[in-house]
Amino acid sequence: MDIPGSAGILRQASKKLLRKLIRNDRYLLDRIQSELYALHLECSILLSEEDFKHCDRITYLQAERSGEFSAQKLNRKYEILLSKNISKVTHLDNSIQNDTVINMSDKDLSEPALRALEKGLNFAPSPKHIPYETIIGNIEETIHHNRITGYDADSLRQDIAVVLRQARSPKSNLTSQEFAALKDLRKDDQVLVLKADKGNTTVVMNVSTYDSKMTDLLSDKGTYKKVKYNPTARVARKTCELIRRYQQCLPDHVVKYLLRPPKTT
Repeated sequence: MDIPGSAGILRQASKKLLRKLIRNDRYLLDRIQSELYALHLECSILLSEEDFKHCDRITYLQAERSGEFSAQKLNRKYEILLSKNISKVTHLDNSIQNDTVINMSDKDLSEPALRALEKGLNFAPSPKHIPYETIIGNIEETIHHNRITGYDADSLRQDIAVVLRQARSPKSNLTSQEFAALKDLRKDDQVLVLKADKGNTTVVMNVSTYDSKMTDLLSDKGTYKKVKYNPTARVARKTCELIRRYQQCLPDHVVKYLLRPPKTT
């Protein structure tokens, strides 16, 4: 629900949180610098003058290389963001957007589509029919897993049957136009509807744009490394070894519900 003045409150809260994070990072940097200075003095006392100069030179060069690498990485990210933002600004002139929905795709969003997307990606449309089969199946599965037998199982089934007989389909929380617009978006395989990294904004973008962004991220060799083998089997084997090692400390009713990786060939 859109509350008057909520956007301004959120902006002020975001600014205060950002200032708090900056102050906290500065405090951490000051503390690290103090610890480094203390270690520097301790090394100067423990090491000989020649060894200390050699060690100080190595650490200085290492820090310089790390700083240059971080600067290059940040510059690459900035250039990518800058180029994307320039293309996005030129495209957004002909697109529909508001505070909660940003359309970066080539698809024109109708008013019903915007109203439906404004509800957020956690919004669940009310079902048109009560899923009796699904509910009954879940109840039977629960009875089986919890080993409920005899009178207790029959009583549970009767109680659920009474509730289902009295149940009525909920009132629709979408108009027919909004439902049709969402259905049209779902059928369009050239468009993706995603949640923004920060905030509750819903982003609509082309699949080709999304693939291009993912390719740009994976091309950063400082973060990702291409391997010549599939590490899935190794990770699965190590996970199974950890489960076998620690499952002895767990009760039996917990062990049978542990998630194990599927067997790989």
